[in-house]
Amino acid sequence: MLLTEGSYSALFAKLGVVRPPGVKGPRGTIDGRPISIGRNGQVVSVGLEPPLDLGLAIGPQGTLGDVAQALGGGNDIQVGDSSFDSFFSIAADEASRAKALLDAELRRSLVTLLERCDRFAVGDAGAQLWSRSPDEAWLEWALPAAARVAALLEAARSRIPVAASLAEPRRAWASLAIEEGLALEDNPLRLRGALGEARVAAGLTRIDPARHRFDLVVELEDALNLDLSIRPSGLLAPVVSLIPGLDREVGDRAFDAAFVIRSSAPGLLCQVLDERVRSLLLECRTGARDFAVTDRSISLGGPTGDPASVPRLARAAAEALGRIRTNLRRSGPSPSGPFR
Repeated sequence: MLLTEGSYSALFAKLGVVRPPGVKGPRGTIDGRPISIGRNGQVVSVGLEPPLDLGLAIGPQGTLGDVAQALGGGNDIQVGDSSFDSFFSIAADEASRAKALLDAELRRSLVTLLERCDRFAVGDAGAQLWSRSPDEAWLEWALPAAARVAALLEAARSRIPVAASLAEPRRAWASLAIEEGLALEDNPLRLRGALGEARVAAGLTRIDPARHRFDLVVELEDALNLDLSIRPSGLLAPVVSLIPGLDREVGDRAFDAAFVIRSSAPGLLCQVLDERVRSLLLECRTGARDFAVTDRSISLGGPTGDPASVPRLARAAAEALGRIRTNLRRSGPSPSGPFR
């Protein structure tokens, strides 16, 4: 089948697929989830954001094979429903979590895919449906069917227990959530809410069964008006040192060696980046591969062998950002305009 701009625009309008302004091609959203048509109508894909952290791979019997092994999950998980197990191959890091996901409603939806798809795959990031000979009728069925599966996967997040490897670290996340009134989610492990003067967003992303990447952003509502940038010095330090004004120093040997500092108000840096702030930023840098401070936020991330450390880093980043703001208020109006 030959898809044209007009044909899939009409199809999307008919099915209620939203295409954001400026987006071209057979891409849009259903219920806020990204959905697309590929390979001239042969593939319909729907995504989950963020992905689940199950190491999940589900497909018709005989279609997973090495793919499931490559995902790091255990093969041939049985959910105890013979009418389902006899038709599907299931892989996941933990059988118990896959069983919690696959309730009766989701199993029924997956069985319906067998009737009209040549093949399909369901994983942490969403679902893909294939047809060797697609037509408009198949696409009219496949787009809502994929969206339905994604909606059921999304709804399952709340009933799936946290990964066994994260059960102990989760206690540290839960402690911070309870103390500060933050929202805590388990699949994947995430924290959201207000922490001091800032908003915090922290989350883990599965790399493999034993490893996760963390991402943490602590953000102020308003910018500091310092044009501030603090980044690890890294391999560019010798080059930066040769360019006058590119790297500011605050008179702290360890801190100045660790970071490249830029600001449009260099005269305020020693007061704003006081000893406590510098200590907190060095603590954050030690716990993260990726690190950046801007006029509005502190961002940390990277693979972590200690997920329990993320709440501690969130507290440190929030305290540092709040203290920078307090110190700046005490210093008077900024060179670029009044503080907000």
